[in-house]
Amino acid sequence: MINLIKSLIMIRHNFFSKGGIMSAKEYLAAMRTSALLYEAKRAELDDIIKLAAPSGLKISDYETERVQTSRVNDATVAINRLCNYIEQLQQDLCDLLTYRKKALNLINRIPSGELQLILFYRYFRILSWADIAERFNASVDWMYRLHGKALTAFAELYDAEDMHEYEQETYPNI
Repeated sequence: MINLIKSLIMIRHNFFSKGGIMSAKEYLAAMRTSALLYEAKRAELDDIIKLAAPSGLKISDYETERVQTSRVNDATVAINRLCNYIEQLQQDLCDLLTYRKKALNLINRIPSGELQLILFYRYFRILSWADIAERFNASVDWMYRLHGKALTAFAELYDAEDMHEYEQETYPNI
């Protein structure tokens, strides 16, 4: 699980190392990677909580007056680490929701429901090509072609949106 998280972090980092400028396809891929990363971290948090539960570690036990014993200090450190992990997870969720809000707004403006659906399945539901093809009752090759059309439609809207945002930042009074 840790190796998966590290791999996903590296993928996400590579998208942002280009100075923050992403193509439409990179934007959708980064959103998909953020969703996978969030789910991996969420699963890791669930595992951590399960490991802590048998030992009797409860946050409520340490909110009252603290007694200076090694178990309390160890538990306090563990709880602090867990809280920091939860805060990081919440920030990841906020980032993911920001991606999704922009992407969904653009996808909803694509005239073809079929193209909207393939983007939604791939980047929001995180389905494999085989699963998407099954839902469309079509071949995976056809899904690749349809996805290409969907990306083109998305890219046109994405690029227009980026140009509009750039103009607003560069020439705010016009």
